[in-house]
Amino acid sequence: MPPEAKYELEHDPAQNLIRARVVGEIDPALVERMAREVAELARRHGCARLLSDLRGATLTPATLDIYAMPRIADESGVPPGFRRALLVAATSRDFVFLETVAVNRGHSLRLFTDPAAALAWLA
Repeated sequence: MPPEAKYELEHDPAQNLIRARVVGEIDPALVERMAREVAELARRHGCARLLSDLRGATLTPATLDIYAMPRIADESGVPPGFRRALLVAATSRDFVFLETVAVNRGHSLRLFTDPAAALAWLA
C-alpha cells in the first residue's frame, strides 16, 4: 500500500487564487479532505480559482474511485463555477478520464503540463 498522500493549500492574494500541491496517491478520501478545505478557503477569501500542482502525485488505479472524485468535490462544498487547473507531469489516461468526468458534471476543470498556460487559463 502506498504511503498516504500529503498536500498543502494556500491562498495567493496577489492572484486571488488557491494554490495546492499534492504528493503521493490521490484517492477519494484525499479529495474529500482537500475539497472541504478548498471550499472553506474559497468562501473566506472570495475566490473561485484553484491551481493544483499534481506533478508529484498519481491517481488511484481504481477507475470507479476516479469516476467518483468530481461528485465528492461537489458534495464537499466546492462552489459551482469554481475554476480548477490541474498541473500534471504528463497527461496520463487516468488524469484525462478525471478531466472528462469532471467536465461532464459541469465542472470548469482542465489539465496542463505547463504552469504558465495553467495560470493564463485561470486568469
